[in-house]
Amino acid sequence: MNKILMISTPLLVQLVFRDALPRCVQINAKSLSEAEDVCSNIHPDIIVMYLEHMNETLETALKRFRSRKDPPVPLFIISKPKPLDFALELSCLDDVHYIPLPLDEMQLKLKVIRTVGTAASSVSEPNPVLHTLSAQLIGASNALQQAKDLICSYAGSNEHILIIGETGTGKEIAAKMIHELSRKHSPYRCINCSALSEGLAESELFGHVKGAFTGADQNHKGYFLTCSSGSLFMDEIGDLSLNLQPKLLRVLEEKHISRVGDTRPVQVNTRVITATNRNLEALIAEGLFRADLYHRISTLQIHIPPLRDRTEDIPLLVNHFLREFPGIRFTPSAIEELQKYHWPGNVRELRTVVVRTCIRFCAEQSEKNFVSAKIIRKTMSQFFMHHKV
Repeated sequence: MNKILMISTPLLVQLVFRDALPRCVQINAKSLSEAEDVCSNIHPDIIVMYLEHMNETLETALKRFRSRKDPPVPLFIISKPKPLDFALELSCLDDVHYIPLPLDEMQLKLKVIRTVGTAASSVSEPNPVLHTLSAQLIGASNALQQAKDLICSYAGSNEHILIIGETGTGKEIAAKMIHELSRKHSPYRCINCSALSEGLAESELFGHVKGAFTGADQNHKGYFLTCSSGSLFMDEIGDLSLNLQPKLLRVLEEKHISRVGDTRPVQVNTRVITATNRNLEALIAEGLFRADLYHRISTLQIHIPPLRDRTEDIPLLVNHFLREFPGIRFTPSAIEELQKYHWPGNVRELRTVVVRTCIRFCAEQSEKNFVSAKIIRKTMSQFFMHHKV
């Protein structure tokens, strides 16, 4: 059975390796010193280092492990994209594999399997959930990685989860990933609480029976019954009316609903994931949100960081958006221009700027394919006059 020594690796990286080698044993170490202590007792078959969480330099790490008398083992170095000479230098070392972030799961999976000598026939399909986490929640910053780790950690729990973050940060993507990691084959529905009609909201959530009110000519399940055994994502929970809040609380506590026009309770097993871009504690102080409901929905919390707190992810995001426009590239100065902006609309706003820039660029340029900082400033001044750049 293969033993993998994980040094400072986040949970998401561990899951990718576990998916590649399901029969392996993972041993976690928080630092190089702790890893050396582990190696004094066992001989790992693979070592994985996540440089972004380590205080030591790569040179120090390589020196300490390559100086050991034990036979060298495959070493996977995972880090943010590095200069070309860095990757070339690593490629010249025996049994050292450089993996740039964000992770390409299938590429990493194949490399791991080939490295440990597993038959090619044992290669399974890539885990689409982990792939989607890397492909949609794009970024290698510590702030975003912490959110991804919590998504993976909390997904298997039956507790209700509250996702906090500004508009455009990716809260709905996070909710979908939580569902896919745990209840993939069960129903999933998404509702926006601010769009719930006051008159029909109770029916939409809890259902109704035929004849319950004018126009109710047939039974209606409602979101909770439809998602029983699955997940219900309630976005903008801070906008839920005060009239509905105690009814939602009762359902979460008693795990049964009462359909409009029916006195018989119906058992449900719906995991509720809520999200908000508002300060719920401030709403409680203003009397606009119930404290008991807040405590019920926020047992587990995930914060999706705003883009201004992870500007190092902007190059990765831009490259992702540029897939829609083959041949177009942003110059380093253009990327730096984007990193100066505070992005109140976060990733959604960044995509808008990139797409609009590329469309205008394609219409106006005929020879060059590099977008400059000047073009970026022009686009932003025309479309975002109400923001200060």
